[in-house]
Amino acid sequence: MFRTPRVSVFGATSPDQFHGVGMEVTFDIRGLYDKALAESQIDGARWSMSDDATMRMSMAAIADGWQGPLNLRAYHPSLWIFEESDLAPAVDFLARRVREMVIPTLAQLTSLRSVCDALDTRPLTASPFFKGWTNYSVPLLFEMCGHPSLHSVVAEMDAFWTQQPRDTWGTSEMQAFLTRVRQRNGLR
Repeated sequence: MFRTPRVSVFGATSPDQFHGVGMEVTFDIRGLYDKALAESQIDGARWSMSDDATMRMSMAAIADGWQGPLNLRAYHPSLWIFEESDLAPAVDFLARRVREMVIPTLAQLTSLRSVCDALDTRPLTASPFFKGWTNYSVPLLFEMCGHPSLHSVVAEMDAFWTQQPRDTWGTSEMQAFLTRVRQRNGLR
């Protein structure tokens, strides 16, 4: 159902601000891109669907326990490196996280249902795979596997979007999408 996970270590830089080292853990789910694209075309969504088929472990989850500075707001979140002597401890930390957290987490992902189980946290943001509120993939995954928490996922996402001003980027598209998911699955 999904493709082999990829673990990539990268260097990050922001001129005159910091240098960093980060990690990206991703895997693609077959069929999810087509479903997300179809939904976005109905809504006329103004964001790229290229990321919707890719599950991504958050750098915040990978960096849990890091004692040094982090840059989680950058396009490529990373551990900050201010001096050359900071690099070896950062790489050692990431290697340990791969052994202790990343590999065991990925080993549990043996089916679409197990991916949904990894996303099934309250709040959704507690999941290491939560990618943000402007994303069709989470409700679609729960719908694809008939996961019993679909109602809770839709309710939490709806609660987030109901609090956003109507003219906020993505609000109308996500509310329309969540309404369709509720209707298709007989949810209130």
